[in-house]
Amino acid sequence: MLAPLAGANAEPVAVEYLIERSPLKGTGATDPLLFELFEDADCTTLLHSEAHFAVDPTLSFERMTFQAVVGVGKPPKAVRLQAVLDGPVLEAVAYLRVTGAGIAPVGEECQVRATSGGVLGPQGETGPQGEAGPQGAVGPTGATGATGPQGDPGPQGDPGPTGLTGATGAAGATGATGAQGATGATGATGPEGPAGADGVDATATMSVGTEATAVANNGDNSDTESLDFGSTSDDRACFLVSQVVDGLDTLYGRAECTVAFDEITGWSVTGEIEIGLGVSGEVQCTARCVSWEPIPN
Repeated sequence: MLAPLAGANAEPVAVEYLIERSPLKGTGATDPLLFELFEDADCTTLLHSEAHFAVDPTLSFERMTFQAVVGVGKPPKAVRLQAVLDGPVLEAVAYLRVTGAGIAPVGEECQVRATSGGVLGPQGETGPQGEAGPQGAVGPTGATGATGPQGDPGPQGDPGPTGLTGATGAAGATGATGAQGATGATGATGPEGPAGADGVDATATMSVGTEATAVANNGDNSDTESLDFGSTSDDRACFLVSQVVDGLDTLYGRAECTVAFDEITGWSVTGEIEIGLGVSGEVQCTARCVSWEPIPN
């Protein structure tokens, strides 16, 4: 922990701060993060200032999942940063601001996240162990060993005697060409059949839908986006436009883009990525749809 701002009547203060998930990937273990407590909602009257390295055990980064609400828009991909500060005794709600490498706040920069916490209570009992995580990536193949010495060739067997060549038989006589048969008479022309019904001319109105992009990376290993607002119409075909992979070594992971149709949710594009520890990467999967509607002339 770095040195805090000097103050009297200090006590442990538990704080939390919502930040965006993607920029956090650029934060290193030894990057300093500055925590500032303010008296007002504009973060102008400073109460306490304290800095921690990102690797400090008193800090925790919790990945948040928000429920989407109809008509509100897509919820943010966020992380809750929690810390315990050696701050002053707080008599009212304080406001927190966190700055440093990879820190981008969700919503307001000055957030209501700190209250007077008093002395921390004893730690609760340890909960049951969670399920085992996914298996790590397969390591690189080792070098091929040296080729062993070739064995001695075995002795060659005795060749058998060559057989006698048989006599060539005499060529047979060419047969005579047969007479050409007479040409048969041409058959009479049949009666003309009835005219068929007039065909229906039709044209098709075609349109190209907007592109949708699914992004999977270290923060979110899988992402699915709807195509053409989840339409389930049969007069529609959707396809992958592009797949962009960034920073992924195929020896330590994989990236995949898929376009699929579901009878209930319609067409969608999905990006998935699997990477090993200490390796970063991202895949962007872009797709779009072509739809048509036959119109009789």
